[in-house]
Amino acid sequence: MRAKRRILVVESSDIMRRVLRDILWFYNYNVDCVDSADKAINLIENIYYDLVIVDYAVPWMNGIELTKQIRSKRPDLPVMGMSSNHKEDKIHFIKAGANVFLPKPLDFKALLEAVSSTIDTPIVPPDEPHT
Repeated sequence: MRAKRRILVVESSDIMRRVLRDILWFYNYNVDCVDSADKAINLIENIYYDLVIVDYAVPWMNGIELTKQIRSKRPDLPVMGMSSNHKEDKIHFIKAGANVFLPKPLDFKALLEAVSSTIDTPIVPPDEPHT
């Protein structure tokens, strides 16, 4: 059995944080949630995460700026941006280094598929041939 993957959710809405936490937990992910960018940066500097899910509208700095900060501290850490301003924010999130962007309101099936494809992709050990 694989180890549980650890996800950090950065979302200012208490209800959305709870919904995301519960859905991801149900699918066997460890989930930490914070409501601001400064709290997220503190956790990222001290805890290993497999993925960070970042909303655009978070206190202290917006999600795009937070994505840039994450890239500077952990270039290998996958980031998923989300926003209700789909057209503009998607471009900015991707330019800032996000791996994936999801529009709000969230389609939870699309969320789970994006999480799975981002962090649960099977890794072929170097001594095994690719098939």
